Amino acid sequence: MLNDKDWIRMFRDSLKSASDFQQTKLRAPWSRNYRAFANRHMSGSKYDTSRYRHRSKLFKPKTRMAVRKNDATAASAMFSTADVVSITPERSSDRLQMMTARFIHAALNYRLDRSTRLTGPNWFLTAIGARQDTQLTGICVSKQYWEFEEREYDVLVDAPVLDVNGMPVIDPLTNEGTTEETVETKREKIRDRIQITLIEPEHAFIDQTADWRDPIQEGGFFIAGYPMRKEDLETIIAQNSSRPMMGGGAWRSDIDVAKITQASSGEMRRSEGVRRARDDGTDRYESRHADKNGEVIWLYENFYRYDGEDWHYWMLGETILLSDPRPTRDSYPEQKGDRPYVMGVGALESHKTHPTAPVETWQPLQQELNDITNLGLDARKMAISPITKIRRGRNIDWKQVQNRGPDAMIMVEEHDDVTFDRAPSPDGGAQLELNTLNVDFDELAGVFSTGSVQSNRQLNETVGGMNLMASSSNALTEFDLRVWVETWVEPCLRQCVRAIQYYESDEIVMAVAGEKAGLLSATQKPSALDGPPQEEPGEQPISFQDVMNVLGDAQISVKVNVGIGALDSRQKLEKFMGGVKMTMEMAPLLAADGIKPNGAAMAQEAWGLLGYKDADRFFERMPEDKEKQPPPDVQKQMMEMAQSKAEHDAEMKRVQQEMAFAQEKHDADMAKMRSEQQADQAHAVLDQISQMLGKKDQQ
Repeated sequence: MLNDKDWIRMFRDSLKSASDFQQTKLRAPWSRNYRAFANRHMSGSKYDTSRYRHRSKLFKPKTRMAVRKNDATAASAMFSTADVVSITPERSSDRLQMMTARFIHAALNYRLDRSTRLTGPNWFLTAIGARQDTQLTGICVSKQYWEFEEREYDVLVDAPVLDVNGMPVIDPLTNEGTTEETVETKREKIRDRIQITLIEPEHAFIDQTADWRDPIQEGGFFIAGYPMRKEDLETIIAQNSSRPMMGGGAWRSDIDVAKITQASSGEMRRSEGVRRARDDGTDRYESRHADKNGEVIWLYENFYRYDGEDWHYWMLGETILLSDPRPTRDSYPEQKGDRPYVMGVGALESHKTHPTAPVETWQPLQQELNDITNLGLDARKMAISPITKIRRGRNIDWKQVQNRGPDAMIMVEEHDDVTFDRAPSPDGGAQLELNTLNVDFDELAGVFSTGSVQSNRQLNETVGGMNLMASSSNALTEFDLRVWVETWVEPCLRQCVRAIQYYESDEIVMAVAGEKAGLLSATQKPSALDGPPQEEPGEQPISFQDVMNVLGDAQISVKVNVGIGALDSRQKLEKFMGGVKMTMEMAPLLAADGIKPNGAAMAQEAWGLLGYKDADRFFERMPEDKEKQPPPDVQKQMMEMAQSKAEHDAEMKRVQQEMAFAQEKHDADMAKMRSEQQADQAHAVLDQISQMLGKKDQQ
């Protein structure tokens, strides 16, 4: 059996291995990418030397524009409609699984659409932040768990005074029961929500020998670092509980608070270069930015696979074991043995746990753009303000020459004491090269802007060619977006769904989700055992309690409605309306199979593509007792179907009558034929008898 020293040793070996890989391969490119995103030249650039002190040092913001455009396209693709997440059962024929999937779908969208401590995380900022991480560092890492916290507090209440028999004591003067102030302990719910915490890439330590398709779950270890103020940590240890935002069970109660400051982390100091590049030269976790009690202490959540079992425990710094190691399935039972972390990538590179960040691939072109732009600016400035030549040894006021302006005078002895040498302006080849680099950068980054249009027109490209370039650019962006959705968004939401299946107990959320799923009416509460029956004749109605009984074991599929062609809202709307038109034309065929289009969902989707997140205010539901009339087009189709059915029935009746008449005629002909045959047989018999009688008479 392993002891504490063994667990600490395995943690330190794993942390050093992953940190060495980051230090050697990743942190320098990440720092360079963060500086480029902040429009700053890379560390050690020639523009920081004294030689370029008075020269142009512009950083052309192509990197920042490309990253922000990709962030905007991700937001447009994922948040243009109210429901981005689609949850369906694995078996669509199972009605109970179907209703359970509808309930989970409504509960998850309710949680993701709100960002309070009692409802859900800020999904928009988390998702777009993760997308930005994948562009700057190539990866994004997040933790999904259920955050719950209650707080006890004492209040003074008036309680009745009881005698020895437990009866209220009556005051003889007022003939009323006497009361006294007592202290009553109450509980207040502080946090109760699904939480998604985005981890800084340099604080996620991954096993490099793991499968590149899922390194967190398949790796031999995974470590995540968390900063915490010293004062907060001392309070949590004194209360003998783990911080609600971190989850994973309680911490040890025998931690020596005096040793907290000694639990430093040298590996985290090695990554301060990345944090400085991201924070414009400062590290916000440095202790000098806070007082003594606000000093930052580093915690680590460690997952280590040993002897076929995945173990989980917390570390304080690199020397103190903060929690007892136990199987991951016990620390996070809702994930059924999986680690509650997901890593996504921004670009697909096979057999690499850390693919090259897209921003890193843009930097050679970015540097050339900067150089040509700055050289052109220097040349134009020298052409506008020419070089001044002053004869050596002449009594010339140099400051007067440098500060000259309109109506300026310079005292000279000879006419050639002060002359001006105008440098040549850059030729058109420099601008052509700049335009070419702009186009190459946009093609590599997968963006297409008005600058690209202008450059292509200067390169004698046709409008049709530019449209093709725009479509190919969108295709590249959509591919990268889909890679990110497949690697991070959908796995992240699957873990959120597991947490909801295991922990969801809020009556408000359950009531809203039950009503949207059709399990509860507007006046029912989620505690009701029987919901309204589903309008399916001949089948047993499904109640709210039926769904609750199978909620934890429901087999469902989580999909995100972001695919190819999801970036252009106008094209999406045109395609969607084409699909609606085709669906309405096929309505009679669908009705024959018992399927009807969902008009409310179509309207929500259409208004979402127009830019409105919620279209409920544009519609008013008719009272339930009023007869619902279908739209005119549907009425016309129904009338045509009824007329066609009537004509078909009349034709079938006429054909049946003709067949009946033909059958009667056939039967009559057959009867006549049988009568004639019988008469012929009778005549033949009589002839034979006559012949026999004639022969007898002759004899």
